[in-house]
Amino acid sequence: MHKDFHSGNIIISGEYSYISDFGLCKSVNSEARDSIFGVISYIAPE
Repeated sequence: MHKDFHSGNIIISGEYSYISDFGLCKSVNSEARDSIFGVISYIAPE
C-alpha cells in the first residue's frame, strides 16, 4: 500500500504514468492513531 500518494509522486512519460516514492509516511516506532503524517493537502479528512 502506498502511504504517501500525491501528485508529486506521479511521473508522466509519454503515454505512460508511473507511481513513485514507495517510502512509508508514518512513524515505524509508533502504534498511535492520533498522529498526522503526510502532505497536509492530500490527507484524507477522516
